[in-house]
Amino acid sequence: MNITSELYEKVIEYVNDEISVTQFEDWLLPNLGQILALPDCPPRDLAADIQLGLAEMSNGDRSEAELKDLIRELIEHSDIVICEPTPYSVSAGTTNPSPVIADGSIFGDAGISYEAVII
Repeated sequence: MNITSELYEKVIEYVNDEISVTQFEDWLLPNLGQILALPDCPPRDLAADIQLGLAEMSNGDRSEAELKDLIRELIEHSDIVICEPTPYSVSAGTTNPSPVIADGSIFGDAGISYEAVII
């Protein structure tokens, strides 16, 4: 499974109370370097925002409920994008193939819908 797919899966499990914050952190922290090394894409930004939210929760600046609200807000207002590491650089002026977009809901009882963009 792709690392960004796994990220979305774990985020969904966490906001739907299927895994604890400890289980979520136990998955996220060892994978964070790989996610943050992705090219500029929404999953990288999501992981960085979640990392900051977890740090704020650890410092007592944010409750777990506030962290989940933050994550839901981030997901509700962004496209779900599956990113792959880029083994080469793309020259300026080149075009990428059009992404495939699929609509659906993967958030179960959370009632969050998404738009998936597969690159």
